[in-house]
Amino acid sequence: MDYFKELERTLGKLENKRREEREEERRKEEFIHSIINSLHVLKRESESTSVNFTADYSTESKGITIYFTVNNEKITVSLDEILRDYNEDDDRDLKEVLMCIVINKLRTNSNV
Repeated sequence: MDYFKELERTLGKLENKRREEREEERRKEEFIHSIINSLHVLKRESESTSVNFTADYSTESKGITIYFTVNNEKITVSLDEILRDYNEDDDRDLKEVLMCIVINKLRTNSNV
């Protein structure tokens, strides 16, 4: 057996895996950036309504956590929740997904 050929194959697979991981991390960072942009748009849109709406966030190694306040009601949304509801093939944009999550959590929290 040619050990060095096997070593080259193994190193090639390892490099492919690392490349895929870097690409996945890049896509995740782009998605988080899109979420942050959507939050800014939602804040601007809320200014023309009677709803007291704020959206702050913190980024961490796992992604992003968003802290919404809607008329003194506090709602926390994680990246996992957004990913679960967001589908790129869906007609809904990220703002709509975020607001649907907030509305559903608000309904659930208040038993409405």
